[in-house]
Amino acid sequence: MLMAAAAAALAGCATVYNLPGNAPLGAALADNNIARDIPDYRDDALLALSFSGGGTRAAAFSFGVLQELDRARSGSAAAKTLLDRVDFVSGVSGGSVTAAYFGLKKRAALDDFRERFLLRNAEEGLKTQVSLGNIGRALAGGVNNSQLTDWLDRNLFDGARFDALREDRRPRV
Repeated sequence: MLMAAAAAALAGCATVYNLPGNAPLGAALADNNIARDIPDYRDDALLALSFSGGGTRAAAFSFGVLQELDRARSGSAAAKTLLDRVDFVSGVSGGSVTAAYFGLKKRAALDDFRERFLLRNAEEGLKTQVSLGNIGRALAGGVNNSQLTDWLDRNLFDGARFDALREDRRPRV
């Protein structure tokens, strides 16, 4: 009986045929215009930035990267800075604040981001004390989920909306 069960189990394994999950695209790739929504900036470089999270420290690091890209030139001394050649920018958490501000203001972001965000206390209005209200908000999805966004809207982004991040201009956010 035990021998028959083992034989049946092994026979089942011998008949399994698994297709690969990453089958080649072949001709389907040629028919699909994958890059149709990527703007053509007509230069020889594609520069994408992705900023990590980590609160204000990540925002400060990202800002430092932007400053250094503004000092670096591609090619001759008369060439554009690398900051002018950024095609895409993204970020998470603290890095997303810098990415969004740079996407909105472009080069002008270097002029006032430090004063408007890095030197300010963006957490000044957050409710951090332990209370029944905060416990209820935490269980519902977040204690300060709209308070920080409201602060950023008032103090940094001046009420700007996503449509201000135009997709036909560098950088795409």
